[in-house]
Amino acid sequence: CSTFSEKNTEMLVKLLCQLVRDKEWHVQHGGLLGLKYVFLGSERKDYMIENNVMWLFGELLTAETDDDVFSSAVENVILFVENHMLQKIPSDHLKFIHKRIWLVLSSLSELHASIPTCMSIIKLMCGVAQCNIALGLDQKLSKLLPFTCHPSQKIRRQALTAYSAVLGSMLNDIGSISKEFWLKQCQFLFELALVDQDPQVARDTCVIFEVVVKEAHFTATNDFNRCLNHFLRLATFSDYSPLNRNDLLFYEQLEKMSSLLSAPNTKGKSKGNSRRTVISFGYLPDRSPISVRMDIGLCLA
Repeated sequence: CSTFSEKNTEMLVKLLCQLVRDKEWHVQHGGLLGLKYVFLGSERKDYMIENNVMWLFGELLTAETDDDVFSSAVENVILFVENHMLQKIPSDHLKFIHKRIWLVLSSLSELHASIPTCMSIIKLMCGVAQCNIALGLDQKLSKLLPFTCHPSQKIRRQALTAYSAVLGSMLNDIGSISKEFWLKQCQFLFELALVDQDPQVARDTCVIFEVVVKEAHFTATNDFNRCLNHFLRLATFSDYSPLNRNDLLFYEQLEKMSSLLSAPNTKGKSKGNSRRTVISFGYLPDRSPISVRMDIGLCLA
């Protein structure tokens, strides 16, 4: 592409856009890859703006789109935005993509390859004035929360980073949301810090927990006291104690991380039972009980 004349480059971009609009997924995918290489190889980027390629990418961000096509579309969005194109892209195109990402997020399967890229787009666009969309803070956090207990450690980390970025960009909206919502957020974050074996996830969760507690301005209501009693009860469990549905309010969601939360083998267990996944208080070697106690101690403090 670097050897093409400006006229030929413009013609090529228009042709590739036609391929992206095709009904066949493999033709769409080829068009998206072509646009990526043109963008990387051409000195002029204006052709992409003039041909509304960002809007074209946004149209592909639906649950019905083929996974490979969807992944290529979001990767191209990231590529364009990260290469200093944000100020040149029309705000209505950015808002369109931002809105599409939030709409489709809940329908992506756990194995969808584009989840990390979607999290990156959310992080890049939140707080940018020309990307603002009419979606409340509570709605955004509710959509992100399931990904914070995703089986993939990488996605859990990225989801918490996106959660923190969205929360930080809309701090002024916290007071307009019910205390009940924030108490549930705190309950989930506390339980996530309690059971996740990844030290980074636990640290990031504790930081978010502290921000929520500070900004929500809780008062000692009956709901708050019940929540605090729940935290204190969990904090006093003995090392390696198994935690079940009676102990954790969000057991079913946290159980999604089951492949990462197997309790250590103990004497007297049969081989068959040792394969059964158990959520427990503390897990060696990454998160010992003392590490868990330090993190939940930070939350209680």
